[in-house]
Amino acid sequence: MLERKTAANLTVNLVLLLGGLTMAFSGFLIQIEYDIGGRHANERILGFVYSTWSEVHLFSSLFVVVIMIFHIIQHWKWYKIVFKKRLIARNQQVLFLSLIFLLVALTGLIPWGINLGNGNQTMRKTIVEIHDTMGILLFFYLVFHVVKRFKWYHTAYSELKHRH
Repeated sequence: MLERKTAANLTVNLVLLLGGLTMAFSGFLIQIEYDIGGRHANERILGFVYSTWSEVHLFSSLFVVVIMIFHIIQHWKWYKIVFKKRLIARNQQVLFLSLIFLLVALTGLIPWGINLGNGNQTMRKTIVEIHDTMGILLFFYLVFHVVKRFKWYHTAYSELKHRH
C-alpha cells in the first residue's frame, strides 16, 4: 500500500514538475522575448511564433492546474491537519506557495476569459502584468519547494527502483 502511494505521489510530482517547467519556460519566453524584447508576434523563436508559444503556455498551464488538483487531493489530509491544529505559522512557506499558485492561476485565466468575451483590454493587460509579476515569484517559490524536497524525490525513487 505504501509503495503504491509513494509511486502515485512521485508520478504526480514529476508530471507536475515537467508541466511546470514547460509552463514557466513558455511564460518567461513570452515575457522576455515578446513583451519586454519587443519582438513582433510573427517572429519565430525556437521555431514558433507568439501565438504558438501562447498556446503552449495556456495548455501547459491548464494541464498543471489539473495535475495540481491531484497533488492537493494527495495532500488534503495535511492541509486539514494544518488548519485544524492551527499549524499555520509552522507551514507558512507551503501555504503561501498554495496561495500564490491560486492567484497566478486566476490572473492567468481571467485575461483569457476577457479576450474570449471581447472585454476591456486595459483591464486584461493590467491583470496580465499582475500575472507576470506573480508568476516570477511563484517560479522562485516552486524552485525552493522542489529543492527543499529533493531528498524525498531521491529516496522515493530509490525505494521504488529497488523494489522492482
